[in-house]
Amino acid sequence: MALTVGLLPQFSPQAEAKDDGLSRPATQKNLDDPVDGKNAKARSWGKADPAEKARVTKADETAWPKPGMDEVTLGDKPAKAEGLPVKVSRAGKASADPESVNISVVDRKKAKAAGIDGTLLTVARSDGATKAGKVEVTFDYASFADAYGGSYGSRLRLLQYPQCVLTTPQKKACTTAKPLATQNDTENQNLTAEVAAAPDTSGPDTQLLTAAEAAEASSVTVLAAAAGAGGAQGDYTATSLLPSSQWTVSNSSGAFNWSYPITAPPVPGGLTPSVTFGYNSQSVDGQTATTNNQGSWIGQGFTYEPGYIERRYKPCADDGHDKT
Repeated sequence: MALTVGLLPQFSPQAEAKDDGLSRPATQKNLDDPVDGKNAKARSWGKADPAEKARVTKADETAWPKPGMDEVTLGDKPAKAEGLPVKVSRAGKASADPESVNISVVDRKKAKAAGIDGTLLTVARSDGATKAGKVEVTFDYASFADAYGGSYGSRLRLLQYPQCVLTTPQKKACTTAKPLATQNDTENQNLTAEVAAAPDTSGPDTQLLTAAEAAEASSVTVLAAAAGAGGAQGDYTATSLLPSSQWTVSNSSGAFNWSYPITAPPVPGGLTPSVTFGYNSQSVDGQTATTNNQGSWIGQGFTYEPGYIERRYKPCADDGHDKT
């Protein structure tokens, strides 16, 4: 009976893991059996990189309007001057409104001589009338909208200058501009404003005028498309430089002291801390290789002491209880 039992096949059930695989795996002992593999080959990215495509490598090309002149017959719809980025139309339906005007774009050298970072143009009547008349001028600035930074195109507006800005720009009175109510269409990149076209001086009617009337009639309306400090895409006005720090100099020791207060957010109860960065030029005097010359985290010669909060405990004899 014992022999029969001993010859039966033995079966030992394996112990099941009861830790759900959370135990540490066994240490690898056979290091001579490497994993099969092969060298990887680099592949180029097949799609276009949008960041690389949008990377700016050079400044945008700027094409300033070329100088030229053209006579434009006015109507109810804007009429474009040939070869010029200007359209002109009547400002109203009055009988005194100009029938035709001469439009000219001035050479950019004259604009630079007057210190104007833009374009100069002139408007004058050509219908023989001796009085100024209102017209609506639309100027296209698409070719130089990105000539300067800070959303230059959105900050453009039309200004009116005296006629002498073309001949004597060194005079201050000649470079004093009068801003015009301008509509800047940033989507179509054009400026529109109502302008008083100067009287016509080419006809024989001006020969019968007095000297004062002739001087007034000989003037032309000079306009400039120049940028202001702000526009539809932001305000680029220079911020005021107010003194925010304090400094003193000791006449006896020559020490220079400088302090800069830091604004802290308000807290309930008015317990706002006073934080100040301080500098003393004498704090570095007398330092040698045997002293601790390490500067603060602000810099050499600076100190920052925000204070501290201390908590103290009373001894048991002073806690106010009888049995302690």
